[in-house]
Amino acid sequence: MIITILSHKGGAGKTVTAIHLAAYLGKQSPTLLVDSDPNGSALRWAARAEKELPFKTFSQEGLAGYFMKGGTPPTHMVLDTEARPTLDQLRSHASQSDFLLIPTTPSILSSDTLPLLLQDIGKLASQGDRICPFAFLLTIVPPRPSKAGEEAQAFLKERGLPILNQRIRRYNAFEIAALKGCPVYDVKGDENAGIAWSDYTQAFKEMEEMING
Repeated sequence: MIITILSHKGGAGKTVTAIHLAAYLGKQSPTLLVDSDPNGSALRWAARAEKELPFKTFSQEGLAGYFMKGGTPPTHMVLDTEARPTLDQLRSHASQSDFLLIPTTPSILSSDTLPLLLQDIGKLASQGDRICPFAFLLTIVPPRPSKAGEEAQAFLKERGLPILNQRIRRYNAFEIAALKGCPVYDVKGDENAGIAWSDYTQAFKEMEEMING
């Protein structure tokens, strides 16, 4: 199964989501994380790891070399993509993936990019291109008493857009995980690390139900 993480805006939690989805799937079966973002954020994250991650990470070029050398095909592949893909890049992702997961934050800047993405998806549909199933995932949601996450979720649902019910709350544990090059469940000494991982696992279970359904 190929799951592509994409966003029309940087800073929406795309790489964090890709790392944790790869960790979630990698705990179940062989998984590769492919970093096709020119920034190489996922590659740098994995390079900082002090212990082996439950998935392998490659650049696009490295992935080709892996298969040329007879590497075992994975059960799952997670793609961390470039920010704000062009129409051709979106066409490629939408046609070659089994599912698109689109992280978006409650901020107005993130919301302003949604029409651009939906407009591009509409263009592909009107041209007869294949578009795999997709869903939005709210990330970097501020803690209560803020209602920004609930309001953003309601905004998307009112417009009939597919969005996961589980939201990813903003925790400092994610920043520590990025610095240490590990999934958030390996962050020690932060009482919110387990909660942060639970947010993602619940979201991914929901995504799997959506895919299977």
